[in-house]
Amino acid sequence: MANKSGMFLQPEQRLSLIVDIQREEKDEVKSEIGTVVSSKCKVLSLEADGLDQLIGALPSTVIQRFSEVCWAQGGIGFGYWPAIIYDPRLAVGSARLLAKKHLGKRYLVFFFECHDAPFTVLAESKIQRWEGGLVDDLHLGKTARSSGKLRFQAFQQALQAARIEAGKPKILRMDWNHKKLSYPSPKDRKSNPLTNLKREREEKTVQASPRRLKRGFKLLSSADDSEGRAQSSNLFFSIENIIG
Repeated sequence: MANKSGMFLQPEQRLSLIVDIQREEKDEVKSEIGTVVSSKCKVLSLEADGLDQLIGALPSTVIQRFSEVCWAQGGIGFGYWPAIIYDPRLAVGSARLLAKKHLGKRYLVFFFECHDAPFTVLAESKIQRWEGGLVDDLHLGKTARSSGKLRFQAFQQALQAARIEAGKPKILRMDWNHKKLSYPSPKDRKSNPLTNLKREREEKTVQASPRRLKRGFKLLSSADDSEGRAQSSNLFFSIENIIG
């Protein structure tokens, strides 16, 4: 056995090198085991925090509102904002702790298109049901509109996102957030409300545009078909008489 410089090792040096290599291999195995154990502990910690048991003790009327699309009071300059009552059992980190602290008193709410701080807890008095908000014209976003163009654009995006979630069964709502814990990528056409809206407009434009022949000749409408056939017939007989 040779060292890095190419010189052959003495027997005692060779033995020392073998011991060092075995020690490093054991350390690597311990590190890998520690990583696996750490991941399992995180899962167990969510189950062991007692949140599921606390939610099980809540009235059914409270639990039934989990995953409900709603209008939530967003504060000055926001007004009632498109949101969803988030199921605390699906939350992690600070949002889960916040929900557990106020469980039974306030709802954990997720505001659409509020990327900086999407979660908060609100009392029931600051949450309005989706259908009732539509009746009260909350979808017009008057407060957001008065707060500037950018705020109103964010409101419109939030409104579209909320409508998409409202169209899903409760069990499937916010499924993208449960898996990724982030907003859907702009490249995801199925999850991006703005992309869907743009695509719908493009499709309507194509459907509304008049059909034309490839060589530029205008298509005859159904009302002009008989006149066109008559002209073709007259032209045919005129040519036949000239030849004859």
